[in-house]
Amino acid sequence: MTKTTADLRLAVRFEDSPYNSFGDHYCHVYVMPVVMARGKYGDQRYEAHNVDSYDIDVPASVSALKGLRVKAQMDDRSGYFYGYRVHFDIDQLTLDEGERALPILRRLDKRMTALSDQFGYPRDIVQFLAHLANAMGLAGKPFVTRVTDEADYEGHGHRSRDVDSLRHWLDDQAKAWRERHGITVTEGAA
Repeated sequence: MTKTTADLRLAVRFEDSPYNSFGDHYCHVYVMPVVMARGKYGDQRYEAHNVDSYDIDVPASVSALKGLRVKAQMDDRSGYFYGYRVHFDIDQLTLDEGERALPILRRLDKRMTALSDQFGYPRDIVQFLAHLANAMGLAGKPFVTRVTDEADYEGHGHRSRDVDSLRHWLDDQAKAWRERHGITVTEGAA
């Protein structure tokens, strides 16, 4: 019997919020687990799939991550991302869904607490995501971000990133967001 392993990553997406109002501007970072794999159906491209996709076969421990999310926000006054935490985005929480999600959250919280005890509390969103990737057992380049066709040298529409590369990418996204809205950089801003 052959054991299949899933190429699990954390997909990171930056978004300029369409809900800017009263002179305030917001942007968000959305993070979710994905599996980099070749699909069974259709064009069978190697790409990022949701962990519960019918197009790929993954272990139950991976599909159990369905709905795992991290969200963060930055506004034009704070200059850094805030409000991030690991959670499950479940539309209608049933007892079965809660029993699936709770052990995962407890395990991740325990591992992330141990990392904070060892290395200190994460000072920003990138360190927080690094702790999460470590707690999930992700190695190498645990993050992926979407790229344009011109920048797609990996051939699957995403760029694999390590922590440093993610930090540079996120800093570039935040800088472009500030420039789009004429926001001046505050000291210590992301």
